Amino acid sequence: MRVCNRCGAMVEDGIAVCPNCQTPLSGNEQMASQPVMNGMYQNNVQAEPRLGTKWADFLGYFALWVGGLINIISGLGCFGAIGASSLYMLFAVCFIVTGVVDFITAIKIIKRKADAKKFVLLTYTLVVAVNALSVLFALTSEGDIMTQLASVIVGIIMIVVNNIYFSNRENIFVN
Repeated sequence: MRVCNRCGAMVEDGIAVCPNCQTPLSGNEQMASQPVMNGMYQNNVQAEPRLGTKWADFLGYFALWVGGLINIISGLGCFGAIGASSLYMLFAVCFIVTGVVDFITAIKIIKRKADAKKFVLLTYTLVVAVNALSVLFALTSEGDIMTQLASVIVGIIMIVVNNIYFSNRENIFVN
């Protein structure tokens, strides 16, 4: 018997997908038990507290896809601005790159890749950087900065929260 790296369920040898959470098993799972009398198993694994993955699932299956679409649409909107300056073109590229990174990050979370944490932190660092540039641009052009400033603050909070969240779940993101 083995222990699923994602959910901690006991999985029979030879099974390729965890029956509990549907995660593909890599073969690197920890051996979970030794047979004892009457075909019963005794768990030899130190039980770790199960940490949920609802936040990661929310990011991977919803939030990053929506954010990616919004970023790409915003980037295309900057390209489409009539008489747009080169600064608008820079914002367009930044938004589109951020959108693509959102999609890549979502896939890494869904597949429980080991580098998912790095990509989540990269994603929100890009959000902070692009919105900080927007704040600077709005200050020089006497535009409204409240939305961009709020996005910078939320991005910084997301970096801190996700760093803690993914650090506590490194045993789940192993593929």
